Amino acid sequence: MLCPKCHSSNVQIRREKQGEIRWKRFTTIIRTEVGFCRNCGYTWNAKNSQSAGKNGNTWLWVLGWILFFPIPLTILLVRNDKMKPVVKYSLVALMWIMIIIMGMGPRSTSGARETETKNLSFTITSGTMGEYGFRNTLNAGTVFEETKVVYHIPAGTYEVSNIGKYTVQICAYSDNTRITSEGWKEPAKTGNVAVLKTNETVNFSIENGYYLEINGDGELKFEKTSEYSK
Repeated sequence: MLCPKCHSSNVQIRREKQGEIRWKRFTTIIRTEVGFCRNCGYTWNAKNSQSAGKNGNTWLWVLGWILFFPIPLTILLVRNDKMKPVVKYSLVALMWIMIIIMGMGPRSTSGARETETKNLSFTITSGTMGEYGFRNTLNAGTVFEETKVVYHIPAGTYEVSNIGKYTVQICAYSDNTRITSEGWKEPAKTGNVAVLKTNETVNFSIENGYYLEINGDGELKFEKTSEYSK
């Protein structure tokens, strides 16, 4: 213990009488611990000082557990004399390895997603199914029935290049449909539309819930540049 005034370690703890309580058959003497500094002569209530010190250390431990829980845990493991040194330091090493892995995990996932987005590239030949094609039929069972091969490509913004021999038109249509006043079914909404001549490249965006329709005989190369944003 140090003197609160001069911080000298040359102190003495005394038990001094503070008062007494008299009962019928006995008397209770109240004593307390008083600190006396032999260096500067300062006295203080040593019991309260010790309690304050313990509470201060407790708050430091609580704060450490909340903000830096691996550090207090490491200290507890290192100070544990009941564990063998090999087991003790193996646990400490394993704990820190797991913390480092967990800290690096999300960043690696984010980086992988960004790389995947930038590297997405594919080619579509109109009229063929390929990876994203499906047959879309409107007004089935009527004189207006029409079936086309259309494409559900991942939503996003693309650089689309016409690498075929003919001019083509690309349109984005909503998966939802509506009935016209004439009584036939058509896509509820139309998205982006673009016309590409041979060797021409355009930026084209398509959102979730829309499919791509290619009008004309052509071959198109798609390179994704970013996620879709309005």
